[in-house]
Amino acid sequence: MADMMNPENKPIKQQREETIKKLELNFAHGYLEVEEFETRLDLAINTSLPQDLVRITSDLAIIPADPENSDDITLNTGRIRSEELFIGILGGAERKGVWKPARRNRVFALMGGIDLDFSEAVLPSGVTEVEFLCLMGGLDIKVPKGINIEVKGFAVMGGIDKKVSDEHYPGRPTLRIHGIALMGGVDIKYPKRKKRRWGR
Repeated sequence: MADMMNPENKPIKQQREETIKKLELNFAHGYLEVEEFETRLDLAINTSLPQDLVRITSDLAIIPADPENSDDITLNTGRIRSEELFIGILGGAERKGVWKPARRNRVFALMGGIDLDFSEAVLPSGVTEVEFLCLMGGLDIKVPKGINIEVKGFAVMGGIDKKVSDEHYPGRPTLRIHGIALMGGVDIKYPKRKKRRWGR
């Protein structure tokens, strides 16, 4: 009977970790929508039944993880806030260190500056957005190596300076940065330090 309940004869903790990894990879590759991913993830974290872990991934694709960097990845598998707002008016705002970004991060800088340091951020799978509006203000974004960076913006009497790689990393989180800089500037770069493991 025990073999029928746990056909792979693995400890429940190991099965749970493998199930969560499979969910993350399928979500990162676009095979699962956000709500479905969160529903399945919640069940995987809270169930104590091996058959539940088998059931919630039985219809998913088998996607190999990146073997070279798989130990470097730490994803936010808990609750993910839908939106966060950063405002700098005649002043500044910053976020750095270990933190968990929302899915959509909105930035408004008016004659002020905002510093978002993602180098130690614990990102969720899939896409994390940074939407900016800089009016005579500036936005400084630091990103870790090894994630996908997408930048799209419009600058009027200002500039958007991207100093990061365009290399694509399948299965890795994506930071999508877009918006308008009007007499303001946006700077996207790696942190000034030696190699580190992102997300830790």
